[in-house]
Amino acid sequence: MIINTKIKLDDEKLINSVIKALEPDNIDFPANIFMNISHEKNMIIIKIECSYEKILSCRSTLDEVLMIIQSILKTFKNIR
Repeated sequence: MIINTKIKLDDEKLINSVIKALEPDNIDFPANIFMNISHEKNMIIIKIECSYEKILSCRSTLDEVLMIIQSILKTFKNIR
């Protein structure tokens, strides 16, 4: 199973900050779960691959990544 998530942001600096902040979370996954984070123009692209048996772990991984992104976006908003 593959889950693709795209997040559109208009600020290149913010995109790079989000990707850099997620790098430590892009390692040490449970067996049979893989994640790749990239960007294209003004989009952050998150790709999570897992077996059907790991669907709940896959969802938890995506939830965690989205919570981290939300926290980063709130922080940037408060700084500005």
